[in-house]
Amino acid sequence: MMKEKITGYSGSYIKNMFRIISIASAIICIAVIITAILGYTNTKESLINKAKSQDIVFIVKSMSAKIDSRISRAIETSYIFARDPLNIEWVKGEEQDKEYGEIIQNKMDSIANSYDYNNFFTAVIKSKHYYRANSKKNDNGENYIVLQEDNPEDKWFWSVLKSKKTIDFNIGYDSVTKNTFLFVNTIMGSVDNPVGITGVGMNINEITKEFKEFKVGKESNLWIIDDKGIIQLSDNVEDIGKKYSEFVPESVVNNIENNSTDAKQEVKVSQYSKENNKIVDYSYCKLSSGDWTLFYEIPRTESISLLNSLRNNTIINVILVLAFFMILFYFISKKIANPYEQAILMNKELENKVNIRTQELRESNQRINDSIEYAKRLQESILPSKEELKKLFMENFVIWKPKDTVGGDFFG
Repeated sequence: MMKEKITGYSGSYIKNMFRIISIASAIICIAVIITAILGYTNTKESLINKAKSQDIVFIVKSMSAKIDSRISRAIETSYIFARDPLNIEWVKGEEQDKEYGEIIQNKMDSIANSYDYNNFFTAVIKSKHYYRANSKKNDNGENYIVLQEDNPEDKWFWSVLKSKKTIDFNIGYDSVTKNTFLFVNTIMGSVDNPVGITGVGMNINEITKEFKEFKVGKESNLWIIDDKGIIQLSDNVEDIGKKYSEFVPESVVNNIENNSTDAKQEVKVSQYSKENNKIVDYSYCKLSSGDWTLFYEIPRTESISLLNSLRNNTIINVILVLAFFMILFYFISKKIANPYEQAILMNKELENKVNIRTQELRESNQRINDSIEYAKRLQESILPSKEELKKLFMENFVIWKPKDTVGGDFFG
């Protein structure tokens, strides 16, 4: 019975101990997981806020400043050239003065080479002659070409005249250099009475290289959009000439049009959701060099791509921490349970020895008591009974009070 009681107590104690360790392990595991989730969530929010408030804004600001710088320099150069009295006089004189013509040609060559312009030109309104820097004379000994209204490459000329703007922009292909250029066109004379157009052509390939350097993400887009919503510059040449409304929701187009202000280089940030519920962050600002808008968009999954590695590292760390605690509690439980089990076993052995000795003593004591009782009965059989004493003595009494079970005296 004692064995069963001790064994039951031992099993109950070990069960309770493992229950406590299991609960403690579960609490620690939950705490580690919650800490990891909160850390991941906070980091994700921080990265999203940083991407929206800093990274995207930085890309748009940096690119707009770079584009504005190049365009502004081109505008200034072409404007100064267009306002040069010598140039205006030569154009008004219908290019008759050959000496002036050579001077102007040398000027264009010098400007193009000094500022590293891919194309620098002067177009005369009346004669439709088109002069460009570093040009070679043709078979007729002329260093110009004649613009033709039915030639698709020359439509820009009539478009600039119709725009009634002192400075206008257009994207055009130059068959001589076989490159596409962003042209900054400046009217010579007044808008109502122009005498010529002079301007600078910047190679789009060079600008698109800069776009690619600034752009982050494979699915992001970086565009320069004109006031008609047409993409004029992009790192993807195939997008040029298309309306950006073909690529973004109508809500984005309306947002840009409704929030368009006269503030130059004021960067605005917003977001929209695609059909697959993917969030896309976008930012835009109006270029200070014209009526064009720089637009940049990037899927949020790409702007916070760092989260993928962070999530994987977090999961790995949580697994390692949990495994460490499981191993730790396993050894702790072993260290606690084994000594206790050993103590229980030793206690059982001692209990068994005590029980055996107690039983032996009980049996020995019983034998002694039986012997004493037998001696008592022998003694009582020897002593005379009351009836026998009455027969012998009329009056008698006996005081018989043995100290122990068997007395030491006899009477008779």
